[in-house]
Amino acid sequence: MAGVFRAKKKLVLLYVVTAFKIFAQTSIPDFAWYFMRGIYFVGNENTFYEVNTDAKEYRDITKLCYTDSNGFLRINIDGNNSDDFMLTKNDTYYLILSKRYFTVIQNNEEIEWQKNTTDDSLLFVNPSIQSIHTNSYVIENNIHYSAEGFKKRFFATDLGLPLFYLNRTPPFALSEEQMDNFYMDIEFVDGADGMLLLNGFVDMRRPNLYKENARVKEIAITIDGLSSVYTLEDRIEFQEIIFKKQSKKVRLEIISFYQGEKYTDICLSALSPIFYDKKKHNFDKMYWTEHRTEFLKEFLTHYREIK
Repeated sequence: MAGVFRAKKKLVLLYVVTAFKIFAQTSIPDFAWYFMRGIYFVGNENTFYEVNTDAKEYRDITKLCYTDSNGFLRINIDGNNSDDFMLTKNDTYYLILSKRYFTVIQNNEEIEWQKNTTDDSLLFVNPSIQSIHTNSYVIENNIHYSAEGFKKRFFATDLGLPLFYLNRTPPFALSEEQMDNFYMDIEFVDGADGMLLLNGFVDMRRPNLYKENARVKEIAITIDGLSSVYTLEDRIEFQEIIFKKQSKKVRLEIISFYQGEKYTDICLSALSPIFYDKKKHNFDKMYWTEHRTEFLKEFLTHYREIK
């Protein structure tokens, strides 16, 4: 049984950024991702597209993106809109982008809807984790911020696609005092080529918690007794860690962290293995487009652009 401890909170100087920061386009990954009803979202050369394969239309929505004061990528659809697109006029969305498996797009209505759901009504999708064990984590106000939360972060929609990110699932959290002796042992369902990680306390209901809590900076991954150190960036995006060799079992240790503005808890919101062979992964139903370059050429050449 894992040892658990209560984290001690320490107040530090809190500053507030009131102005929006123009979206740093270099953080748009290259990806092509199916949403539903013929809608794809595509990232290419720091440009963000919404594509409708049924209507054969696309639009460049990069200029509508911005990073808010909490560090979240947002998109405000305020221009001309077509009924053929998923993102609608006069609405604002949260975006969490990734090269593979996950891309989260939620507006305030969807975030509010989650308040009325129950775990019994949701079909959670286990991200191919066989078992996960840590020797410590934070417990506070009877909430367990354990690594088991990684198994209840995503749930399937009525189309069977694990599109939705459950905001109320607690992140994994470790206190600064626990870090020196901490380890996390993970066994995947098959040999993994890497991991996909979402850094920090990512909760769109309470977006301030990302910057207020600490985030992981450097981690050590040990496979068969050999350790490698990786650095995570301090941004709200699914980041890839590629292993030196394929492995079913890994040990993760936290070496350093980005300081929180208010709390010392070190948080990590999502973890999933990466399989180059997508048949091994539960998320093969995401219809992730492998031939992204051909798909990009197809719609840019033959589809009608909507301004």
